Amino acid sequence: MNLTSRLTWCGLLAFTLTLGATSIASAATNTLDKLRSGKPLLIGYVDQNLPFSTSRGSPDRPEGFTVDMCKLVVEQMKKDLQLPNITVQYRIVTFDTRFTALDSNEIDLECASSTVTRARLEKYSFTPSFYVTGVRLLVPKGSTAQSLDQLTGKTIAVVANTTGESIVRKQNELASLKLNLKVYESTDAAVAAVANNEVSAFPFDEILLYAFISAIPEGNKKLDVVGRFLSVEPYGLMMRLNDAAFERAVSGALAEVLATRTAVETYDRWFRNAKLDAPMNRLTKEVFAMPSRDPAFP
Repeated sequence: MNLTSRLTWCGLLAFTLTLGATSIASAATNTLDKLRSGKPLLIGYVDQNLPFSTSRGSPDRPEGFTVDMCKLVVEQMKKDLQLPNITVQYRIVTFDTRFTALDSNEIDLECASSTVTRARLEKYSFTPSFYVTGVRLLVPKGSTAQSLDQLTGKTIAVVANTTGESIVRKQNELASLKLNLKVYESTDAAVAAVANNEVSAFPFDEILLYAFISAIPEGNKKLDVVGRFLSVEPYGLMMRLNDAAFERAVSGALAEVLATRTAVETYDRWFRNAKLDAPMNRLTKEVFAMPSRDPAFP
């Protein structure tokens, strides 16, 4: 290699390294600086996902347990950060698009029902858990099935990019259950498939299955939740990975909120009512008392 070639090569190398450093820097977002500059906090939520999040036809004014908890977190952050003028804008995401919405800065914080998993912790940051549930099976009323191994060869509904899908795929492979997995884009479609006997079961988070049943006319006569927990599913608020100061601020505020009577009252408002009566389970009581970042099991 002659001198000219060496200089050209070194120049290209320097340009490449600079470009790479610029890309890494741009990938890291400082959300607190954005809030201090007066820009709004962008919160994503999944619609029609009661009791955790829903628009009820007003996308800018969502409701639900997680949405209300996030509102309390924002109020606590205003005090902790001495930023009384933080404003919030809401964005609807889906179980599939919630990740890309964070990646592309369309949202800063996801407030729905996202399970903390080891795989997700490699790509995203989570607060300590604010609710713990687990995957069980939704089946037609009268079904004798109590577990996946009693559904060998049957068609099972799953929703893409959910922990229910991941668990069933793993068990299907490990146990050679020969399940036919039919992928649906929404939970509503999957639940309807079970109610119409188009599929034999739908694995999903237990509390949401009970919510789905309560939302269907005479749902308790058409559907049932059966079997043991296939997993332990802790829910956390999800953020971008390389935004440590924002993650600490949100997590700290959530821990303060969980210790209040208001948090318990918020739970009761959404889980103990005329449509849904789900007393706080032991694991959720534990994370209220002692915030935990333990990921899902298995």
